[in-house]
Amino acid sequence: MNLSSTNRAKVVSRRTILVGAIMAIPFPAFVARMYYLQEVLGTRYKKMAEQNRVQIRPIRPERGVLFDRASRVLARDKPSPRLVIVPEQCPNPKEVLTKLSTIIPLSKRSMNDILEKVKYRAPFTPISITKSISFADVARVQLNQPDLPGIDFVDIPLRHYDDGEATGHLLGYVGRTDDYKKDKAGVKGWAPDFPVGRQGLEKLYEDELGGRPGFIHNETNAVGRPVRVLEKQDPKKGDDLILTLDQEMQNFAKGQMKGKVGSVVLLNAKTGGILASVSTPSFDPNDFAEGIDPKSWKVLLNHEDKPLLNRSFQGTYSPGSTFKLLVAQAALEEGLTTMDEVITCRGHMELGDRRFHCWKKHGKVNLLDSIAGSCDIYYYEMAKRLGAKKIATYARKFGLGERSEIGIPEKSGLVPTPEWKWKNRHERWTTGEDLIYGIGQGFLLMTPLQMATMCARIATGYDIKPKLLKKYEDIETQSTPVHEGYLTLIRQGMFEVVNGRHGTAKGARRKGVSIAGKTGTVQVVSERIEEHVDMEDVPLKKRPHGMFIGYAPFDDPKYAVAVVVENGGSGSGAAAPVAANVLQKATEVLG
Repeated sequence: MNLSSTNRAKVVSRRTILVGAIMAIPFPAFVARMYYLQEVLGTRYKKMAEQNRVQIRPIRPERGVLFDRASRVLARDKPSPRLVIVPEQCPNPKEVLTKLSTIIPLSKRSMNDILEKVKYRAPFTPISITKSISFADVARVQLNQPDLPGIDFVDIPLRHYDDGEATGHLLGYVGRTDDYKKDKAGVKGWAPDFPVGRQGLEKLYEDELGGRPGFIHNETNAVGRPVRVLEKQDPKKGDDLILTLDQEMQNFAKGQMKGKVGSVVLLNAKTGGILASVSTPSFDPNDFAEGIDPKSWKVLLNHEDKPLLNRSFQGTYSPGSTFKLLVAQAALEEGLTTMDEVITCRGHMELGDRRFHCWKKHGKVNLLDSIAGSCDIYYYEMAKRLGAKKIATYARKFGLGERSEIGIPEKSGLVPTPEWKWKNRHERWTTGEDLIYGIGQGFLLMTPLQMATMCARIATGYDIKPKLLKKYEDIETQSTPVHEGYLTLIRQGMFEVVNGRHGTAKGARRKGVSIAGKTGTVQVVSERIEEHVDMEDVPLKKRPHGMFIGYAPFDDPKYAVAVVVENGGSGSGAAAPVAANVLQKATEVLG
């Protein structure tokens, strides 16, 4: 049956509507997809294209210079030649590197690593062959450079420490940051491989020394070669810092400690400026400029004498007889003795069923005798009268038990009290511990920096605080909160230690300078070493530590020093001569 024309038109219209409806269903999705590709992804692809066209290269800033107090350079950035290969200038990299290996040390492994980089680096990008190169090797390469196409030199700024090991602990060193996101991610233009201060003053004053990086925005071609500079910001050099250190005194003190393990700290007794701070053994901070190799780092970490330890700030020691000075001051101020009281030393003292020894039989001694001859029995008696709490109170008046305000990692030492012992060891304090407290042993611990600070406060009567930046030396200093008249007696006792007939440090006398001081000898093992024993017969690590604190000139104190010689045998034999030489040199060099 044939459809009429009207019916046929209706069927076609329905089919057209149906097809149109079917085609219209995905249209919104098509429109949405087109919008996403054009508006959303388009912005991203445009940014990516811009990044391919624009190259941002950070420019490393020059670090500030560290100067000593006389404006002599201690640390600075110096250009260091680095050997590179430019692939596009080298027709046969393998052949050139093989020839180069006959001129300078170049391992097969290093050659393979370089050849691998040649494969995927842009041909115009220099590739490092060596981190650093000696001037002798530079000369050899330059002599053969016509036969080494593509081999060239570029200067890389490296941190250089003019005095090497002498200033390693104090100045510290630079290297890559461990936590870039925390330390430098917010600094525009800073690259993760730019050096930052990792230890010592380099780390403490990173914000001042580090400077501000610059950058260059280059337009590049399809292969990444810069064709035009779009924008440039020059880097800002870091601030220079002038330290209280004296370069000549630092190197002199280092020389005095050659072959010894220990520390020397020399202070300006009037301002607290640290003129020298030596810790031995040490390390060369120049080894860290480009990253120390794992083998050398392992040697430093595992060395039995701990060359990475800054003994001046972080080494803690029982101060031994150097502490007797504070005990004497405390006993005088508390009215528990007088300068004329005489105590008899028979070489030992009984307390219950224990015997406390002196290093010799001194006979009858008064205050000055006790300091000059370092009589233990006298200070056992003073400590028994005072008790631990009062001894601790006076110790804190002289800067013990607390860190300085310098900012370098530092130990606070320990000024023990009965409360401290109960809290930390759950043990009661005994009277016997009072006695050994009086001779600077037991739980009491001090750093060499604290010993030097204590000495400066005794010498001047002022509340001296150690400093490392010269600009802080002018800060006004308050008087130490102790009786000046009694301090005068303590100073006279220190003078007798060096210059008196019965002094323990006669070897510290030096022509042209009057020195006052106090020796200290501290056992490191529980067994007592008798006076008659030859230290050469005692194993090195069982020998007592030797210590000395002193100042000069006696009538007008300008310099205070503390010396610790680990396992030196005695303060008079090992530490006092070093301290005397340092004080004599300071008066000659600094006036």
